Amino acid sequence: VARKGKTADKRMTPKNRAFCETLVEKVPMKRRFLSSFQGLRAEAEALLDQVVPDGRELTGHERARARMLGASACFAAIEIGGAPIRVENAMGLTCVGEDAQIRVPRKGKKPIKVLIPAELTKNKEEIEFPVRVNAYGCHDTILWYLRTIRPLFPHAGTSPYLFPAVTVPGAPLNADYFGAEFSGLMRTVVNLPMTPHQMRHGQTSLLLDRHPNEIEVIAKR
Repeated sequence: VARKGKTADKRMTPKNRAFCETLVEKVPMKRRFLSSFQGLRAEAEALLDQVVPDGRELTGHERARARMLGASACFAAIEIGGAPIRVENAMGLTCVGEDAQIRVPRKGKKPIKVLIPAELTKNKEEIEFPVRVNAYGCHDTILWYLRTIRPLFPHAGTSPYLFPAVTVPGAPLNADYFGAEFSGLMRTVVNLPMTPHQMRHGQTSLLLDRHPNEIEVIAKR
């Protein structure tokens, strides 16, 4: 039983396999997947734009929704524009201090750099990648999140994390909580039911379909 479990742990589940096969085969679904951060950001901006003309503060519900829409857009932008890191590593990204794991340039169009130390990754290998400026807008979406959405988190001013916890000062946003919220927004806003983990499987499948001879490069990504 232990050996079978160990083997199964290295394989895709039937649910993830079905998701990836559909993603590769259906172009509209593929487009929604690759532009998911744009749809999530647009929904957050539409919500904020409704409040500004009224000249009032966000209600608690509006603030919470804007936070999760923005955080989900930023997460998807990092996954698609940079590399598909695990949701636990994404929630643990620090953005303050000399040892910040995500470094955002103060000005200009320099790449956003992500560096996750080996001791914090599942396979104990360092993860390093840039998010560059391009026509798709991943780089700009991360900057938008930092400028517009992150300040909506109660402890953003004192938190070192890119995604601060809502109720616990100095803590990152809980990965399980975020995963559930992200899945719900992907279903209702993007019309693409999926989990953060499927973001990793989906990217791998699309890359293998397009570049079948680049297995080693894709595996590293």
